[in-house]
Amino acid sequence: MRTCLMLLAICISFNSYSQDRAEIAFRANIPTDLGKEIKMPDPGMGSFNLEQFQTVKGSKNVMVIATDSFYRKIFSRYQSDSIPVIDFRIYDLVLFSACGYCMDGCQHDKGITSCHRNACDYQRAWFVHEKSLGRVGEQVIMK
Repeated sequence: MRTCLMLLAICISFNSYSQDRAEIAFRANIPTDLGKEIKMPDPGMGSFNLEQFQTVKGSKNVMVIATDSFYRKIFSRYQSDSIPVIDFRIYDLVLFSACGYCMDGCQHDKGITSCHRNACDYQRAWFVHEKSLGRVGEQVIMK
């Protein structure tokens, strides 16, 4: 019994350590030119599925939302007054998405794809980017 409890404690602490490392790796890989980070609610699986724009496993994805209509489509499960108001004449909403576990330890750039059992856990960070500053790096623009 004592051995089982000790193994359980080790597993729990390793999982917590692994999640912390993944979060740190994710944050360290966010491009610096995306704008000011903002908090957004989880878009969930409403009428638009963001997951369909995730590309190759382990890749970093940047998606630019350039219109209010597309913004409302992504966050369709929320009432208009419960999501931030963004003036799309001046700003773009930018989503950065990547798997922190891949950023922490995988070697996808070397062609190795069996790093954490095909269990990518994409994290998201949202940014407001001024259109006058030019385009954001590699991106998928949604209008």
